[in-house]
Amino acid sequence: MIIRVFLLVLIFFLFNSCDTEMPEVEDFKNLDSVIESIRDEFDLAGVSLAVVRDDRLVYTQAYGYSDRENSIHAKTDNIFRIASVSKLITAVTIFWLIENGEISLEEKVFGDGGILGNDFGIPGNFVDQITVRHLLEYGSGLSSGSGANTINARVERNLTNPPGTNYVYNNIDYQILGRIIEQISKKNEENLNYENFVKKHILSFCDIENMAIRRDQRMENEVQYYTPTGLISNPSMANSDASAGWAGSATDLARLLVRINNNPIVEDILSSTYTSYTQSQAAAGIQNRPPFIYDRWIYYGDMAGTRAVVHKMDERTGYVLLINTSISNNFLYYARLFNIDTAIRNVTVWPSHDKF
Repeated sequence: MIIRVFLLVLIFFLFNSCDTEMPEVEDFKNLDSVIESIRDEFDLAGVSLAVVRDDRLVYTQAYGYSDRENSIHAKTDNIFRIASVSKLITAVTIFWLIENGEISLEEKVFGDGGILGNDFGIPGNFVDQITVRHLLEYGSGLSSGSGANTINARVERNLTNPPGTNYVYNNIDYQILGRIIEQISKKNEENLNYENFVKKHILSFCDIENMAIRRDQRMENEVQYYTPTGLISNPSMANSDASAGWAGSATDLARLLVRINNNPIVEDILSSTYTSYTQSQAAAGIQNRPPFIYDRWIYYGDMAGTRAVVHKMDERTGYVLLINTSISNNFLYYARLFNIDTAIRNVTVWPSHDKF
């Protein structure tokens, strides 16, 4: 009798476990199949994925290789360069400074009375009219470039038109935002560089410990990088810190995502200023720029050997995708990202766990 009762309880437990767990497994198997298909189509060495739901990390997976030559499989804690997704981190930091009353959106950047004054040379025609908002929205009118040492050359040139006339995606505007962050740190006698300021005030709030600006040496757990012709070198990204310099894991970026997705379950790092921010109408259509308060937004990263995506699909759901291989066919790549969206939206039973 005791054995019979035990068997009935065991069967009941197994039946209910299968009934609740199997749909979750099957749903994410479909997502896995989509990503494996994309990996095969573009001959990607390795991919890392993190999916969030209701401010929880519900799924992580790694595909392929972190080091193809040595047949080392990718892991979910692998570090990847994130290229222009770094601009998202810089924008969050700038809004944090705005909310703390350190700077304002319409504040002038260069020239007498500007945040950076004449530190990067005497501004050319119209350059002294550039505001923080112009930089956030790629509306400065400065020619494209990356690296702090290029700011002087651009600031001293004359602009043909006032800032806010033309909006063109570039790196230089975000490099300047990085220098603004350093200037505020100097003013407050912290004297932190851009990287350490962001770590102290932004990443620590998000419980992110392993992100850093990518320098000459590979970081612990960092992947190798590939183009279609093979392995490539790993140059320092220190000169592109605020525009393209960060490296981290998919989980790292997921921790940031749930702190800026306007979902109240987990406290966001930003509140009033960014939720009331309205972009300049002329900036519409430019990628990787605020506001990231909408129900849906995407930040992309792209450089040799690197693709990165941080996608807020709605206020409940989002994902991070990191790739260590170049992709030449942009049109086809972006089309395939819709397949990932569809696979995630088709999940019908979400796990109740939190992997953070």
